[in-house]
Amino acid sequence: MDSEPLIHTIQPCPALRGFVNSYTVIYLSCDEPFVRIQPAFASEYLIFYPLAPQKYSDDGKTFDRLPQELLIGPFTQPVYLLQVPNQIMVFVNLFPGSLHRFIHLPMHEIRNQPTEAVNCFGNEIKRINEQLVDTDSAQEMIELIEKFLIGKLSKVKDALPIDQVFKLLINSPEQHSIDQLADLACVSFRQFERQFLTRIGTTPTMFIRQARFGKAYRLKHTHPKLSWTSIAYECGYFDQMHLIREFKLFTDFTPKSFKGILPANRVATA
Repeated sequence: MDSEPLIHTIQPCPALRGFVNSYTVIYLSCDEPFVRIQPAFASEYLIFYPLAPQKYSDDGKTFDRLPQELLIGPFTQPVYLLQVPNQIMVFVNLFPGSLHRFIHLPMHEIRNQPTEAVNCFGNEIKRINEQLVDTDSAQEMIELIEKFLIGKLSKVKDALPIDQVFKLLINSPEQHSIDQLADLACVSFRQFERQFLTRIGTTPTMFIRQARFGKAYRLKHTHPKLSWTSIAYECGYFDQMHLIREFKLFTDFTPKSFKGILPANRVATA
């Protein structure tokens, strides 16, 4: 990369705070393409590419073009993203479980699959993306998207007690057993697993592992001087080797070798 991206983080309006964690608008300016490794976090997104979409790959070898309006549900493996020069990306960062409530689709059906948003929201979402190009600011972009999302609130699925469990796990994945979480969700263990697959797309155990990994990753990012041993203890891993194994599973790299960004000439692009 030749220059740092310009990043705007914007908080949702009151009507959407139960669904949207935040919005991120990224203006990327660079002369050469590069590859970014996206770890397999426990995250859900609605993503707009007003100019041109990224390409993605499961293995960093063969890349496919993403839709310009994109839904990202559960991913349990890392993804390699080919970033092209002069790109705009708008992320709607959703709380876990929110995507299912908007699109009513069992989330395990789109596990590890980038999904065209037009298949769930129709051509209206494509028109929203086309309008984003003509806006003058990141705030105007978000206002357009929020108007669209607010219009969908009358059709969202009702919240269940388990939706609060999802948020609890993102912040404190190491503090509760599965049985305790099922009790908090007011369902049996089997119902808990079924609701997890439908509303999140993975098993409770996998979600907890991803949430714990995400917590460790963020902790290192915000406190780079912390040792991985300290982070492993803080996040509830058995030991540092346990953390390293999970890190490799969700990024393809060890903590020491993970850089996040690779030159495009390091991978074979299609």
